[in-house]
Amino acid sequence: MVLVMCAGNSCRSPFFAALLSSAVRVTITSGAYLRPAASVDSRAVLAAQTLASEGLVDAGLPEALARHRPTMVSPEQLADTSFTVILDESLARFWNRQRGTKGRPIRALFENALIAAPVRFVAASDDAFELGRCGGSDEAVVAAYTRQQRALVSNAADVARWLRHLAD
Repeated sequence: MVLVMCAGNSCRSPFFAALLSSAVRVTITSGAYLRPAASVDSRAVLAAQTLASEGLVDAGLPEALARHRPTMVSPEQLADTSFTVILDESLARFWNRQRGTKGRPIRALFENALIAAPVRFVAASDDAFELGRCGGSDEAVVAAYTRQQRALVSNAADVARWLRHLAD
């Protein structure tokens, strides 16, 4: 099983889990490592609709994201995972210091840059969730989500290759 984690499980992790699910034939789940949000941010769904209209993601992904219910990562998920994707640089560093990899590959996605193992960083630089929480306009938040999702789309194939390599 592959586990994709972010802070609230309301935009990045369910979006990326859906992308990976369409690229590899393994069980992919997502969860929050801090506190799950009450629901998926509707502005993240709008951003996903933009990418779907451009043909960058499957047309059903925005609807799947809208139906997603954020959850906390469970001890069972942690025990069952063979590969963890962390969508937050600070968590990835903490995770590696506190938990270690315990033989399980961990990759973090942040900043569109590839950094050597044990942590791999590849995602968006601005945090749409924080922008929205701090009172950013809907237009600015949708634009930030769109940039984040584009970064995740651009790196999904790379992560899928890692997953296929580990499965071999």
